[in-house]
Amino acid sequence: MATGDRVTTHHREAHVAIPNRMGPRKAMGEALAAFLLGLEFRVDGGDDEQDAVFSLERVFDRWPLPDERLPYPCASLVSRAPVPVLQHNLTPTPLEETWGTYDGLVAGCAPGGKSTVLWKEGGATVAFQVDFWCDTDADREAVEALLPSAFAPEETAAGVIVEGPPLYYSRPVRLVLDSMDYDDSAANAYANERRLRCVVDADCDIVSLRWAPAMKPPTVLVDVEDPADPSSEED
Repeated sequence: MATGDRVTTHHREAHVAIPNRMGPRKAMGEALAAFLLGLEFRVDGGDDEQDAVFSLERVFDRWPLPDERLPYPCASLVSRAPVPVLQHNLTPTPLEETWGTYDGLVAGCAPGGKSTVLWKEGGATVAFQVDFWCDTDADREAVEALLPSAFAPEETAAGVIVEGPPLYYSRPVRLVLDSMDYDDSAANAYANERRLRCVVDADCDIVSLRWAPAMKPPTVLVDVEDPADPSSEED
C-alpha cells in the first residue's frame, strides 16, 4: 500500500448504523441559539407606562461582517477554544433507554425491530463567546438584567438543560452563564452600538448511532431448590 492510500475500516462500517451529520460543537451552538431566541427581555416603562418587551431578531453562528447591517437587537456566538473530549469510561457505553428509538432514521429498519442504539463515546464541553448587539442603552441593560435568572431558572442547580437539535438525536445540552461585560470601544460608540459580551459554558454527550442486533433485555436465571425434596440433597 502506497503512502496516502485510503484505508477502509470494515469493522467500523459494520457497527455504525448511520454516520453522524452533526458534531457536538454544532449541536451545542444550535441549542444555545434556540434558547437565546426564546428569551423575552423587558425595558422599564416607568411609573405611568407599561414595560416594553422584546426578543432577539437573530442569533448568528459567526462574527458579523464589517459592513453588515445588523438587525438590532441580535446576538452572535463563536467558540473560544478547542473542544476537549472528556472520557467517561474505558470503552463506549450503550444508552439502553435509546434502544430502538432512532430506528426510523435508518433505511431498512423494520418498525419496532429495535435495531439501533445510541452509544456514548465521551463528553464534550465548549465555552461560547456570546455578543449581544443593541442600539440603545436600555435594550442592553434589559439583556444584562435577565440573563442571570434565565440561565438559573430553578433554585436547585446553576445552569439550564435544553433539548439539542434533532440531527444530534435531541441529546440534552447544559448551559451555564460564566461572565458578562460591556464593550464600549471607540469603534462601537462610533457605530452607535451597545455591545454586551458574555461567556456561556456548554456541555453534552458525544454519541453515535450503532447497530444493536445482539442487544437483548437482560435475563436473570435463578436455580431454586426445595430443601424438603430429597433429590436436591448433595451426595
